[in-house]
Amino acid sequence: METLSVGHKIKTLRQSLGLSQRDLAEGICTQALISHIEKNKTTPTIDVFFNIAKKLGAPADYFLETHDNSLDYILEVQYQIRKQVQEHNYEEALNIIKTERKNPIFNNSKYLQFLLWHEAICDYFFKKDYDEAVDKIEKALKLTHSEGSSYSEREIEILINLANFHDSEKKYDLSTKIYQDINDSLKALSYLSDRKIQLRFLFNYSLNRNNVKRYKEAIDLCNKGIILCKQHGFLYSFGEFHYQKGQNLIDLGRKKEALKFLEKAKMIFDIQDNELFANIADKEIKKLQKSLEMTVS
Repeated sequence: METLSVGHKIKTLRQSLGLSQRDLAEGICTQALISHIEKNKTTPTIDVFFNIAKKLGAPADYFLETHDNSLDYILEVQYQIRKQVQEHNYEEALNIIKTERKNPIFNNSKYLQFLLWHEAICDYFFKKDYDEAVDKIEKALKLTHSEGSSYSEREIEILINLANFHDSEKKYDLSTKIYQDINDSLKALSYLSDRKIQLRFLFNYSLNRNNVKRYKEAIDLCNKGIILCKQHGFLYSFGEFHYQKGQNLIDLGRKKEALKFLEKAKMIFDIQDNELFANIADKEIKKLQKSLEMTVS
């Protein structure tokens, strides 16, 4: 069994709760000190240590124990729920959530938030219950968010799902307001522990802009996503941004330019062995090529 340091436990628990170092440090100490504690470069003072434990919702002696069975269990449950949701096994995810809702270890507000959040996703996509999904996801947000404050990384992830629900129901005013709030919060965050959150925001917001026929705005968001992928060496969403940009260029009537981005998207999907998306891109390419040939003739 692995022996874990105090710094490692703090970092692992912080990340499992969707908190950035800045979120954890707020009202306690500097972000730099949290970074040094997590890297075991310094030992926190007693008051800092107890305040960190309190914010993370764990008893102080938990961090002093040699082994970490309870956290291992929580992380495994979260992993299994995420996996089932990502694979669209919503009924199985709901079964896990139903069981763990009775488990006292999930009484912590941030762990309960995770369960409510993913239950809301299942309610929407499996039960097709928009109202119930929105109600649960809003309850999940209220467990951690204070009115008037910026949103944390996890809260931003939850908000993206909420905006998606609204978009799917064509309630674009509601989703647009959420994306604007997310944008403000991302600007306020000096550090993101997971850059993929920003990519998810940019991609989903670009879809929203396309839905309301703001094609140039959608393209700007795709461009930002492409630049971010290049800066951080991400293939994650790289093909999707190219594909989405191509679709918006088609909507603007810029078909030749659109073709280049659809071809780039297919090439990226091929590299990723993403056969489904590669086939979708290929069909769009052939349809666009046929349209361009008819225009020439």
